[in-house]
Amino acid sequence: MTAVRVLLALVGPIALLLPVAAPLRILLVLAALLTVPGVELVRRLAPEQGPGGRDRSGGRLRAVVLTVAVSLGFAAVTGTALMLAGAFTPVRVLLTAALAAVLLALLPGRRAAP
Repeated sequence: MTAVRVLLALVGPIALLLPVAAPLRILLVLAALLTVPGVELVRRLAPEQGPGGRDRSGGRLRAVVLTVAVSLGFAAVTGTALMLAGAFTPVRVLLTAALAAVLLALLPGRRAAP
């Protein structure tokens, strides 16, 4: 399961290999920026998930909205930090998001409550 999450986190950087104006590249990068960092953080911190990642409260819509909000916040903070450092490029923001998601996917999960 971890390998699948790492592969999903790398979709954005892999999309950078496509030509610049390719519609598929634009869609993949947009989808990666809207979901990649947030999905790992929400997966780790969502209190409504039980053992095995099962949703106990039926809050799938809440998880999707939280995932997009966290991802947008991550992109804004990362972009601002890189801009202040004088190192901003959109590619660096995408690579930072992918790196954060891969690191979160590789960290051991928290233990379930008894």
